[in-house]
Amino acid sequence: MEKILAITFTLSFLAVFLKTFQAQNIQYRRYTLIPSTSYGLSLSDLFLGAVVAKTYLTQGVGDTVLVALCVGTANWIGCFLAMVSHTKITKALYKWDKKE
Repeated sequence: MEKILAITFTLSFLAVFLKTFQAQNIQYRRYTLIPSTSYGLSLSDLFLGAVVAKTYLTQGVGDTVLVALCVGTANWIGCFLAMVSHTKITKALYKWDKKE
């Protein structure tokens, strides 16, 4: 079960991190960063769905609820980190606002 939780945490973290990063790319018109986040987002979403479905089919509802809690935790952590890192990454890539 620990392996399933680690996989779902990682996939969920990636999915939400990339969704948040993608939303900021769109908002700030960072067109060159959009394709890579789109492919990573689709892969992480697809594999996450497959892992959750397999957990439900093989382990039952109880373990699937545990997986859902793991996914929720990964989601908020991924969202926070994406918001912070997007600013740092785009400052470095686009050389904006070097006064700070």
